Amino acid sequence: MTAIASRRPILISILAALSPLLLIGLLDVSFTRFTPLPLVKRLIIESVFCGYLLVLLTLMRWWRVAGFTRLPTARRLLTCAAMLFLPLAIGVSAGFHTAPTHQMLSLTLFILTVSFAEEGLMRGVVLQALLPSGFLRAALLSSLLFGVGHFINLIQGTPSRPRFFRSSPPLS
Repeated sequence: MTAIASRRPILISILAALSPLLLIGLLDVSFTRFTPLPLVKRLIIESVFCGYLLVLLTLMRWWRVAGFTRLPTARRLLTCAAMLFLPLAIGVSAGFHTAPTHQMLSLTLFILTVSFAEEGLMRGVVLQALLPSGFLRAALLSSLLFGVGHFINLIQGTPSRPRFFRSSPPLS
C-alpha cells in the first residue's frame, strides 16, 4: 500500500479522504431503520471513522509517519491537562449549567474520536502522501480535501451547532 501511495499520491489522498464520506453516508442511511439519540449516532459514526483510520494506518505502516510515535511523557500529559482547566475556568466565571455526567462523558469521547480521526487522516495520511509532490502542493491539496469533507456537512444541512448541544440549557 505504501508503494502505491508513493506512485500515486494524489489518487491515494483523494481516495483516503473521500472514502470515509461514503462510509458515513452508508451509516447515515442505515440509521433510518432505528433512530438512536443524536449523540449516540455521532459516536457510532465517529467510532467507525476511527476504525477506518486504524486500518489505513496499519495497512500503510504509517503510524510513525502520521505522527503517532510513542506515548507522551508525564510532562506533556500535565500540559494537556492544564489546558483543560481553561474552558472550565471560563465556564465557572461566566456561570453555566452543567449537563448530566453521561452526556459530558459522551461528548468528551465524541471530541476525542473526531480529533483523532480527522487529524490522523488529514495530517497523517493525506498530507504525508502528498509531501513528495512538494510542500505547497501538499498543503493546498490536503486543505482542499479537508474543506470538501466539511462542505458536505453544509450540503447535508448539518447545523453549525449540532442538536445534541441544543438540548443543554443556555448559558446564563
